[in-house]
Amino acid sequence: MNGTEAAREQLGNDMAVLLVCAIYCLFLAPIVARTVHPVAFRIACWVRARSDMERAGTGTVARGALGKLDAAMAGFRLPFTCRQAVRDRLLEGWVMTAVAVVFIVAPMLIPFGMQTLAQAERAEADRGLAAVFTVTMVFVGAFGGTARYFGPRLEVPAVRSVCSALCTAHQVWQGKATSKELDAAVSGLSGLLIHRAQKDERRWLRVEMTTHAKRVRETLRAGSRELLNSGTPAAAELADKLGKILHGVTATTYETLLAEPDLVPEAVPGEPPKKQTALLLGAGIILSAGLAWGLSALQVPGEVILIVALPVLLLPLYLGGAPGLVRARDLLRLGQGNLEPVPPDNATEVRQPSQEGPPG
Repeated sequence: MNGTEAAREQLGNDMAVLLVCAIYCLFLAPIVARTVHPVAFRIACWVRARSDMERAGTGTVARGALGKLDAAMAGFRLPFTCRQAVRDRLLEGWVMTAVAVVFIVAPMLIPFGMQTLAQAERAEADRGLAAVFTVTMVFVGAFGGTARYFGPRLEVPAVRSVCSALCTAHQVWQGKATSKELDAAVSGLSGLLIHRAQKDERRWLRVEMTTHAKRVRETLRAGSRELLNSGTPAAAELADKLGKILHGVTATTYETLLAEPDLVPEAVPGEPPKKQTALLLGAGIILSAGLAWGLSALQVPGEVILIVALPVLLLPLYLGGAPGLVRARDLLRLGQGNLEPVPPDNATEVRQPSQEGPPG
C-alpha cells in the first residue's frame, strides 16, 4: 500500500468516526442529557442552598441577571410574585447549558479538533473534502442534538429572554441603553415565544398558543414603535407588559400571556413564513449535499447515501419549521427509502364513482 492509498484509508476512517459521533450527538446524546438533567439540577439547587445559608444575615444582594431583574422590577414598581420561580429557571438554564456542553457539544468538538490538527498532513486534494465533511458533521451533531435537547424545555430560555428584555427596558428608562437595543431584545423574545408555542408537547393547543403568541408579538412590536417614536417615557408601559409576560411564562400559561385588553386587535392571518421555510430548506440542501459528498468519498453505496441524505435534507424543516410541515414519520419514511407522498391526517376516503349507468 503506497502513501496515497494509506492517506485515503485514514481519511475514510476519520470520516467514519465523525459520522458515528454525529449520529450519537443527534439521537443518543439528547436522551442521555435528559436523564442527567434532573440529577444535575438537584445538585445545583443543593449548592445554591448551601451558599444561601452561608450568606444568610450578611445583607448580600442578588447578583447577575437576578440582581438586574430585581432593580428593574423595583424601578418600574411592578409586582414580582414569581421571583423564586424565575430564580429556579435561571439556574436551570445554566444547568442545561452545562449538560449540553458536556454530553452533546464536547463529543463533536473533540473529533473536530483532531481533524483540524490532521489537515496539515493531508494531500491538497483531500483537504477541501475533509473540511466540508467535518464542518457538516459538527453542525448536524452539535446543533441538531442541542436543539432536540432544548426543544421540550424552551420555557427556560423564554424566561431568560423576558428577563433580558425587562433589564434592557430599565436601562433605557435610566438612559443607559438605546431604544434600538430594547427593540432587538423584544424581537428576539417574540420569535422565541412563537417557536416555543409551535413546539409545545400538547399538540391540541399548538394552534391556539401560536395565535396568541403572534398577537403578543404584534403587541410588543407596537410598544417598540411607540418607544422609538416617543422615547424613554414609553419604556414603562412596555415594561408593564413584559412583567405580565414574565409571570405568564413562569406559570407556563402560554395561551394567556397577556389579557385581551393588553393585546392589539387581532390581525387578518397572513401568508406562511415563506422566507424562513426557504432558508431552512437551503440549509437542508447544503447539509445533505455535504453528507452525500463525504459518504461518496468513503465509497459508500449509492442506495445507502440516498437513505441517509434524504432525512438530513428535511431535518432543518423538522427542527425549525412550522408545526406539521415535516413530521417524524416523514423522516422515517424517507429513511426507509419510501418516496411516495404521505396523505394528510384528516384525509378522507375518496369514494369511487359508480360503474353503473344512470337509472332508466
